[in-house]
Amino acid sequence: MRIINDIGYIALHIGAAIERCFSGSIKKKAVYLVCGSGQATARMLEARLHNVFANKLTVVKRLSLIEYLNYTENDFKEIDCVISTIPLEQSYVPTITVDFSLNQQDIEMVSRLITSIDQSKYEKIKKFFDSSLFVHKKKVNSKNELLEELSTLLLNEDIIGDDYLDSVYKREELSNTNMNDVFALPHPLNVFAKQTKVAVAILDEPLKWNGDETVRIVFLLAIKNGDSLNMEHLYDVFIELVNNTKFQREVMCSKTYDQFIKTLIQHIQ
Repeated sequence: MRIINDIGYIALHIGAAIERCFSGSIKKKAVYLVCGSGQATARMLEARLHNVFANKLTVVKRLSLIEYLNYTENDFKEIDCVISTIPLEQSYVPTITVDFSLNQQDIEMVSRLITSIDQSKYEKIKKFFDSSLFVHKKKVNSKNELLEELSTLLLNEDIIGDDYLDSVYKREELSNTNMNDVFALPHPLNVFAKQTKVAVAILDEPLKWNGDETVRIVFLLAIKNGDSLNMEHLYDVFIELVNNTKFQREVMCSKTYDQFIKTLIQHIQ
């Protein structure tokens, strides 16, 4: 059961993030397009949106007003926003009303919507990090020494219990948690933290993590039961960190928590 839990809240979500990354959709906002004037008008608006926001938006589906009103909250789980040609009284995600011709004022409004969604995403990510859970160190003697230091930070903030570190060590015995030659993502077998937080260590000198393999960025996860489904954006950060060498270099240059958070902001899309 412990191994299943581990796979459930780490491998499943990271796998989904990887799929989004290689599908090219990770940086685009998913949109429902609602039009009250028929499919022809909807297709015109979709074409205009594509011309202006091809790298920022993906129209998942064109909907009539009746279709939209019959949708439930569950239908919006993968949707970032709704763009409509008619005012909508109910919505589970941010919604704006535009003209089907998408004039300059509408374009500016859509741009502001995209920016607000990005800011919301950043706020959702930032809540997992705290200055009290960040360390920058020149050198660490061993992996266990670092894991003990980071878990102590979590313990001091009353985020975890005394049994947390033992579960992390048991997880390390199962398989590697270093994602590449720079970044490691240790975590316990069990989901039993009091809050969902990430303790961060940035190292000037490489730390041996698995045999001769080394890392310089370590994120120690503490996840509260029931929070795993709300962490999609955080897992996207991990995937970006694995695949983006520029992001890695900038994180490794973060000497303070504020510099680290600033780097996250710059790479959230």
